[in-house]
Amino acid sequence: MNTLHNYMEDLVLRSISSLLPQFDCCTCDRCRNDIAAIALNNLPPQYFITSEDRALVKGNILSHQFNTNIISEVSKAITTVSQSPRHDL
Repeated sequence: MNTLHNYMEDLVLRSISSLLPQFDCCTCDRCRNDIAAIALNNLPPQYFITSEDRALVKGNILSHQFNTNIISEVSKAITTVSQSPRHDL
């Protein structure tokens, strides 16, 4: 069975894991999900259904600029959440 998947989610979640230790930000699930939601809303989705589609999507996102955009949006989202977490610290 084919399932729809947004590969951008994988990339954003990996980026959050690698960038978050560099910031003074809460790392709870709520904050991590808020960061992901903010970043994903500012990045183009990269959906695929089959493994062949996944290969095409991965090929499209290997550019340096594409990765720079992900890092930029995740960094901005981390800053936003760290300044206004939606829970008590």
